[in-house]
Amino acid sequence: MATIKISDSVSAEIVSANPQASSGFAKYLKGNAAKLVAGADFAGQFRRELPLVNPGDSGFGLTWSGDVPLATDAVSFKISAGAPALISVYNRTGMLLLDDAFVGPALKVSPGQAFVAFSLHPTIKIAAASPNGSVSFGLDSGTEVEWRFYHPFDLTGPATTLGKACQEMLETLAIPDSVDDLKLMATRPPGTMTIVSGHAHLQISCSANVAAALNPLASIDTIQRLGPLNVSGSVSASVGVDARIAGDFQIRAQTLASGRVRLGYHKMAAREIGIALEGTAGPGLTLGDRDLLAMLFRNPSGPGGKIEESLVAAGVTTEQLNKITSAMKAGLSRKLSLELAASFSSLAHDEAAFLYEIDPAALDSAGAAAVNKALSGNLSALNALEPELPAHGIAIVQSRTEHLRRRQVKWRLNVVGLVNALSLHELARKAEVVHDEESGEVVITDAATSERVKAITNRRELRKLLYESLMLTVTYKASGLDQNTGLTAAQSYFKVDNDVNRHEMADYLDAVAAVGLISPAEIETQLGNIDDFDRGSLLIDVEFDQAACERLFSDDGTPRDRTFYEDIGKLALLALVQEDDADAYRREPLKNGALWQVMRKNGASQFGTLLPPKITAGGADARRLHVAVVTADYSMIVWWAEAMAAAAKKLAEMRAFLKGPPPVTPSDTNTAFTARRKALSDAMVDIIQRSPSTFGGDPWGLVALFYASRRTGTVSAAVVSPRLTVFLP
Repeated sequence: MATIKISDSVSAEIVSANPQASSGFAKYLKGNAAKLVAGADFAGQFRRELPLVNPGDSGFGLTWSGDVPLATDAVSFKISAGAPALISVYNRTGMLLLDDAFVGPALKVSPGQAFVAFSLHPTIKIAAASPNGSVSFGLDSGTEVEWRFYHPFDLTGPATTLGKACQEMLETLAIPDSVDDLKLMATRPPGTMTIVSGHAHLQISCSANVAAALNPLASIDTIQRLGPLNVSGSVSASVGVDARIAGDFQIRAQTLASGRVRLGYHKMAAREIGIALEGTAGPGLTLGDRDLLAMLFRNPSGPGGKIEESLVAAGVTTEQLNKITSAMKAGLSRKLSLELAASFSSLAHDEAAFLYEIDPAALDSAGAAAVNKALSGNLSALNALEPELPAHGIAIVQSRTEHLRRRQVKWRLNVVGLVNALSLHELARKAEVVHDEESGEVVITDAATSERVKAITNRRELRKLLYESLMLTVTYKASGLDQNTGLTAAQSYFKVDNDVNRHEMADYLDAVAAVGLISPAEIETQLGNIDDFDRGSLLIDVEFDQAACERLFSDDGTPRDRTFYEDIGKLALLALVQEDDADAYRREPLKNGALWQVMRKNGASQFGTLLPPKITAGGADARRLHVAVVTADYSMIVWWAEAMAAAAKKLAEMRAFLKGPPPVTPSDTNTAFTARRKALSDAMVDIIQRSPSTFGGDPWGLVALFYASRRTGTVSAAVVSPRLTVFLP
């Protein structure tokens, strides 16, 4: 039988342990003996009773005197001669057993208790696919892992020396490789714990309640007729998700009272995890899948109606349906990936990613199989049981998949041209369908817009298209040309950066503050003393109902003028560019009314000479850059203000015409009405087609529209990163 010995620097034996047959070393040590060499600090204290031991700040360092072979048929762990090991002693009430490197509940020493811990750092090598009982825990082959074993001791009973405590720990430590090992752990004193840390790939599975939010938007096409939209509204579907999550994890198995074991999976603090997933709705995302298509198209009426048959009857080809479902699958996969990432990033410092309490004696066959798989890094079976728990001998304490299952995921489907065509079936015949690779939103466009969509090469251009469509939509809704007053006009701004520094995160929060969801005074508190936020994203979403659309253009029936919109545009940009920003020079024209009027009078071609030194100071390159940026700001605000003012004037004319006398009822057969409708549409399309290239490149457009509605649009925001995550409101 294998033995574990600890000797001092002159080879005098200090501790000799004979691992019990069921212990971790007895099961996996492939040799007769393993020897550790201790330093003078341990050798000088091993006879002391535990309450008197002083391990210092870092514990007692040891060294393996030879190679240590640990292995199963599928997995081997290499510990080379000279590799370090560590013995730690926790003998004061309230001491933390674990640091805050991994998020999860704090574990402390209770009164009358002490812990002795043993740590080692083998390199894992997986020879084949990891079956149950592989001791892999989902850890990556070829990486160094940490095993740490904690053994509790009762200080109110017979005295125990450090040497005896180490002997008992080495003889009984457990490696939780299977349900049988958990059964053994359940017989150990409460508090006994084994921890495995390293880079892992964990398999998870869950369902998500996805609400597809249809967003009807106008396009540059002519509005042919008035009428209701034949759309399904918001449709929900349960979507199954199988995902592999990759990152630094800590797996903990801890004995509790009453023969139970707590099994936890803990994410490294302030560290992003990678997520790869495949989502399925119903039996699959293929042609004829009613669950997926019903999220976009109205279900056909009558018993036995087939949604794909109704679409084919409406002239939508099989090829076109495949194009639609492919884009929807890709968009939904991205959206759910973002939701999972946000769920993990939003973990509080005392929350585990997954935490279960297991009664090994009460496990049935389903529970035992799920736990065995979980110990090898596959939590899918455990996740599948979560809606039934507590049952099967398992109780759920915390779970990110449970968190996702209980909330609704809003997934936007933007349909550009639906306000014009009124029929989604009709629009779908020749529609171009794409998904936003960053946000997961789907964009379906009519024939009038399809060529532009085909030419789009970057996300900024797609966002610009959607912003322009939103401006057309709110105009038509405010004029009464869109009679679907119960539907909102919506748009979002989404940005993701791989490496977000403090300044960039402050910009994210500036945008959130700009739409009134936090106070600007809160931003520094939210940032704390963090300089690097890792990968981060910002989502701002605004919805305008009928009243908000009307408020965008008039004040108690009086159309808003260009000055009003210019002031709104300047306020929106001031909210996004702060005085301590590197580009704070952009604020000068926005807050200096006299300078703005000089700029208006002379035109952009003269900015190089008339802008003040606060903008033009510095070298020639800096001067050219600053002038170009201010010129772009000016051009965007002026274009937007003129567009909105022109729309407000046209809307006032339309409303005066409808009011009479005599009153006019909007009708496709009224030639005077249709002529005015065409004039309004033509004017708006002309304005939109002259939008500057910078429009839609940042949240300014949404913030400006929100301000113009007198802040009556409905806003929400999400900032997600491993170090700071907020969902508002």
